[in-house]
Amino acid sequence: MSALLFYQRVAEHLSQAQSGAPAADWIIATVNHTQGSTPRKSAAQIALSLCDLKLEHCVGTIGGGLGESRIIACALDMLSLPADTVPSWRQQTIDLRGRIESESESAEWELHVEQQNFDSSAASSPAGICGGLMQVTLCRISTAELRTLCAQVLAQLENGCTVLLDARSLTVVGSPEASPACGCHVVSLLSAPYVLISGAGHCGQALYATLSALGMRCSLHDSRMNTFMPTSARANVCPDFPDAASALAALLNYQGVVYWVLLGRNFSEDLVALQALQTPGLRKPDWIGIMGSRRRLAALHQSLPWLAECGIRIKAPVGLDIGSETPAEIAIAISAELIQLQRG
Repeated sequence: MSALLFYQRVAEHLSQAQSGAPAADWIIATVNHTQGSTPRKSAAQIALSLCDLKLEHCVGTIGGGLGESRIIACALDMLSLPADTVPSWRQQTIDLRGRIESESESAEWELHVEQQNFDSSAASSPAGICGGLMQVTLCRISTAELRTLCAQVLAQLENGCTVLLDARSLTVVGSPEASPACGCHVVSLLSAPYVLISGAGHCGQALYATLSALGMRCSLHDSRMNTFMPTSARANVCPDFPDAASALAALLNYQGVVYWVLLGRNFSEDLVALQALQTPGLRKPDWIGIMGSRRRLAALHQSLPWLAECGIRIKAPVGLDIGSETPAEIAIAISAELIQLQRG
């Protein structure tokens, strides 16, 4: 789950709270340091709230399993007590090394524990054999404060900006350098790539659904919307972006990474779409993936010789080679490549 999707889901839960119901506090648990092999890395988060001393909401994950269950138990313990009787934040270590560890790894982690001054007692009881250690900060926050945080974080993530968050206070900071006292507790909430999908056929619809589930922002456009497309399929097509040029123009001020996936039905449609790159005042994508063979890409370069000078990496065929055939499988292959690009 991306940071964008996480805060969108939390905001949805907050908006669905019954009017007049008591506003419960929440716990946001944030992974802010890892060593070795761990299921999630820095900035992974999980949000929890109680109702009648029972878990009411659980959004996100820090990796599941016994380690996450211990964090949930710690969160429930914090929420079960009056806010003014316990510290607002707590740190826990999840030990996933089992009985296998090297002296150098152990010494390195103990040095980190000493430098950051947090409780390592939880690490004494292994929570699995994954190979590493996770430092998790749990912070208690009121519903009103969480609403403000969600609005602040979403405003930046939706514009493609990275958000620096102090995991102990759940406040957005300018930079770790600007707040040296909390620098070791600051995590980077990365914006998800924005994906433009040209072509709303079977593969385009499947890709839109897959990327949306992954928390990537995406828009789907197709010039054929009012001709062949069934009503059920039109719901996902953005009416504001009838073509590639209008979609790229709308992203002119977007601060994040933009990927463009062309899933057009024929070669001439790709030619028309790519011509948009020569229109002044448009946001140029950072990467382009095209459905089709390398021969098709070579033909595009021959027809549009300026493509080689545009400074944009163009890939065909788009998607990792996993032997995909059906639209759903093709969507998974393309999504996997976009994740690979995102993670570097």
